[in-house]
Amino acid sequence: MIVEIRHTRPFSLVKIANDLKRYLSNYYDVIISTNNYSPPKGNVIIAIGNPDQELFTIIRHSFGKRIIAYTVCEGVLRTPALWFKPYSKIITHVVPSKYVKEKYEAIGADVDDIIPHAIFNFGEPKKQNNKNFLYIGGYQYRKYPKYGVEAIKRSGIKPCVLTTKNNPYTKLFDTIITDYKLGETQIMDYYKKFSWYLNISDCEGFGLTPLEAMAHGMPLISPYYLPIYEYADSSFTIFIPTKDAWYEPFGWENIEHHIYNTDDMVFAIYKALDMSDNQFANMSENALKKAKMYTPDVYKKFVNLIG
Repeated sequence: MIVEIRHTRPFSLVKIANDLKRYLSNYYDVIISTNNYSPPKGNVIIAIGNPDQELFTIIRHSFGKRIIAYTVCEGVLRTPALWFKPYSKIITHVVPSKYVKEKYEAIGADVDDIIPHAIFNFGEPKKQNNKNFLYIGGYQYRKYPKYGVEAIKRSGIKPCVLTTKNNPYTKLFDTIITDYKLGETQIMDYYKKFSWYLNISDCEGFGLTPLEAMAHGMPLISPYYLPIYEYADSSFTIFIPTKDAWYEPFGWENIEHHIYNTDDMVFAIYKALDMSDNQFANMSENALKKAKMYTPDVYKKFVNLIG
């Protein structure tokens, strides 16, 4: 049995493809295709991506094979994405979160199961609140909404951010330019070094980096929206309330930005700065405990689907 993984271009999806290969290689011969236009070589094709032109190409070129689509989205699917509706009824379709499931079902697409992303590396609980902050995000506006950017300015902190060289917000941070070239071990070192994961993003399809941070004992500061609170809870997260949403056309979907108040984010940052070591250590233990629900064994569902 050869399982072939094909994916669209975003770095987060490349990571998911590599992680899935790492797990499934315990059961099958697994290859990752680098050419989505080439004839498929696998008996089973796992197509990973957003419902865009590239995913459409992967699925069309894979007909005649058994197809499992592992899709994501960050908002409301637009008319061009309706191509996926009939395909979802003749292939196996899985998604990583309840949030994504709701968005696909809203256009009439079938969803066969929810398989969350897995965590492969775990650290230790933290004992001391060093009052420093880490964030990981590319350059898109949804990663740096104006209310989050303003909160950083007003709070007086300067978090560390792992990002790309084309990020226009680097002056706000102690910036580490990765361009996605840091190895897994190097990224894990940052999770170990910092106390808090400061999630200012107002939109996620799953939110893998907050979950990775939890796996290294980092409590979270985050806006309260799906899918974040599918895995995060108040025992280790300082939540910021959200209210209305606004929508940004992006590709074949409307990105759903969950609006939060700058003052609430500033208050959450101050609360983290003032927190005692004992309370922080308790939150750290809770974060790590919850993250351990997302070990690589969550991918066993793929084995059950493939057979």
